[in-house]
Amino acid sequence: MTISEVGVKILAVGVPNGRSGHGPNLSATVYSVVRLTLPLVPLDTLVRFPFFRSRSGKIYVPLGGAYQFQAKVEGSDNDIRWSLEGGADHGSISNDGLYRTPDHLVTPQMVRIVAQSAADPGRRAVTTLNIPPVYLEARKQRLAIPLGGAVQLEAQVHNAENDRIRWLVEGGASRGTVSASGLFQPAEPLTTPTTVLVQAISEADDSKSIPFQISVPEISVRLSPGEATVHAGSTLRFHARVDGAANAAVNWRLDPPLGTITAAGTYTPPADLRGEAQVQITATSAADPTKSDRALVRVLPRH
Repeated sequence: MTISEVGVKILAVGVPNGRSGHGPNLSATVYSVVRLTLPLVPLDTLVRFPFFRSRSGKIYVPLGGAYQFQAKVEGSDNDIRWSLEGGADHGSISNDGLYRTPDHLVTPQMVRIVAQSAADPGRRAVTTLNIPPVYLEARKQRLAIPLGGAVQLEAQVHNAENDRIRWLVEGGASRGTVSASGLFQPAEPLTTPTTVLVQAISEADDSKSIPFQISVPEISVRLSPGEATVHAGSTLRFHARVDGAANAAVNWRLDPPLGTITAAGTYTPPADLRGEAQVQITATSAADPTKSDRALVRVLPRH
């Protein structure tokens, strides 16, 4: 784990007690247990809090966490200068050997830490630690919801102090919206049946995500009566039933446009009709304009 050169030794102390913050004087952190996933050395699958050191001797620090190192120059009281191979992209290390991972990073990563004698830069030692892969977990990734409803999506981020999630609906707002807390609502209007794909993306490592598939069942429209006869000067009421959507509204159309029909479905033929006519009445779902039903009306002159 440690490569010692010319009398410098690095000691892996572990995770300091306390809780970290963003102030410059805070130098401790506490975080949840690192969970490792395959493919890994079998010995690396057991990691114990708070040191996060596997049985194979590797040190693991979750993204956003910290780890304390110490170093000494054998036979001397010289100061130590700490640095990271690869620079600030892999985090930072303080003058007293406290390593902090970056807040955002593509994982997994291996970090090499260098301790150098201030008096004699040739006297140095190198140690490595590992930032394990961030991953997301969800109990239910396949869900069903009627158009006009809502469903709560839930996912957990592992191996990162920042457990916040960014949500993305594939296809954009025309397919649906999802709140910061994961509440998904399909868009209206929407052609049904369909499946909307939503990605939960780790804010700490945006290369890691987990997909959700939300099925929206097919909407149906049934218009009654299907056939009817009405005389000029009278009215006829139609009922449109919409199944599979919370929005039961329909849009009405007359073909030919003979008479009028209200939003509630009351048809009124022209009062001055001279001869018999036929009108086709169509009710189209406002939630899914591809779903409709039709009725045929025979219109007769006044008695």
